[in-house]
Amino acid sequence: MVHESSKPFCVIGAGPAGLAVCRALSQFGIPFECVERESDIGGNFNVANSRSSVYRSTHLLSSKTMSEFPDFPMPASYPPCPSHTLVLDYFREYARRFRLNEHISFNTSVERMEPHSDGWVIEFQNGIRKHYQGVAIANGHHWSPSFPAVNGELNGKVMHAREYHGPEDFQNKRLLVVGGGNTACDIVADAVPVASRVFLSMRRPVHFLPKYSFGNPGDVTLRLMNRLKVPMFVQRFLSSLGARVVNGHPKTIGLRTPAERIFDANVTVSSIVPFHIRQGDVVVKPGISALDGDQVSFTDGTRENIDVVVYATGYQLTFPFIDAAHLNSSGGGVPDLYLRQFHPDRDDVAVVGMIHAAYGGSWPLMYLQAQLLARFWAARQQSCNIDWFRRLKTEPSPDLSGGYAKLAAKRQQLSVEPVRFSKHLQSLIRRFDQRCEIQPLEASNDSRTSIQRAA
Repeated sequence: MVHESSKPFCVIGAGPAGLAVCRALSQFGIPFECVERESDIGGNFNVANSRSSVYRSTHLLSSKTMSEFPDFPMPASYPPCPSHTLVLDYFREYARRFRLNEHISFNTSVERMEPHSDGWVIEFQNGIRKHYQGVAIANGHHWSPSFPAVNGELNGKVMHAREYHGPEDFQNKRLLVVGGGNTACDIVADAVPVASRVFLSMRRPVHFLPKYSFGNPGDVTLRLMNRLKVPMFVQRFLSSLGARVVNGHPKTIGLRTPAERIFDANVTVSSIVPFHIRQGDVVVKPGISALDGDQVSFTDGTRENIDVVVYATGYQLTFPFIDAAHLNSSGGGVPDLYLRQFHPDRDDVAVVGMIHAAYGGSWPLMYLQAQLLARFWAARQQSCNIDWFRRLKTEPSPDLSGGYAKLAAKRQQLSVEPVRFSKHLQSLIRRFDQRCEIQPLEASNDSRTSIQRAA
């Protein structure tokens, strides 16, 4: 049975992206319901959630000033890069401050959503089907593990980083961590004091950048350089210099030198792992060729006895409750959406959070995505002429990567340069405000200030 009622909008997910959408829709008086499959908010940063990939030692790689929602700064008492527990406290306080929980139905999982003549019909895990005017998909993209294709089997334990919460299982074990990203480095750093031997397998070498530069978190320095329009070659030079000063030359540490320039692919933020490699606490290996009982063989012909393998090999972008074609995607690839958010043909479905900040946090960018979406839907309800935006979202998205991660694997090509991306979204928000005279229910000056802070 389909319940017609007043046909509100639906927000799928109550992680940071979902909270940003709930906040924006409530600001403009747009009726909505938020559904969350877990029993609490926080998404990935709530370690109690079944799909969370955080672990006890998780801290933000980005600074709090580059991660906080523009309308709700993190407490001054927070350290520059807060722990996951502080981040969850922050999300809970955000939801409490703006009374978002009253809109959220917890323990409510979406089984499927299908287009209707005037909106979408969503079927939930309990069999109930509801009709919505539109749907904002904010289910995140760090919960469906991606495994490499590896021949053979290991007698020991094989796991993905999403299953990792602490290093207890590595006590006196010979551990192999597969991957060259930030999660791999965190797990390696946790394991060094307890494992009998730690190996790090990287299929290709990566650039290691220190977390802090010139006394500040590195993302603060990069944002300043992009605000000042410092050319990319200068950013590369200064970042390489900082990495050499802190970490040394890759060859002197025992690392292969990356073939690509810094920032051409995703970089890894760590000073601890290069230190452990130099100390001999961590042995770097190339890619895996096969698992063989108690041993793992590598592409350079070497073999090692291994007790535990942890694949820190990232996550798949997936929307299991909707046919990929309904998101303008072919072959299950990344949906082809304007600004990675808006469907070219449909006005009643959008994705929020399908981005990756090239540096700094993505949450302020999600805030702007949500603000833009709320204005679009509010303009539709007010019968404002929005043909200009409908035409715009049928066009190819502008390149807002700023030259970052242009050689990244296809599944990782969600990177946007925060300053450019923010300014573009802000310009679209201003056009809606000017053309449709849309005003949030709260004080307009506060809303405008928050949007300006997002850059």
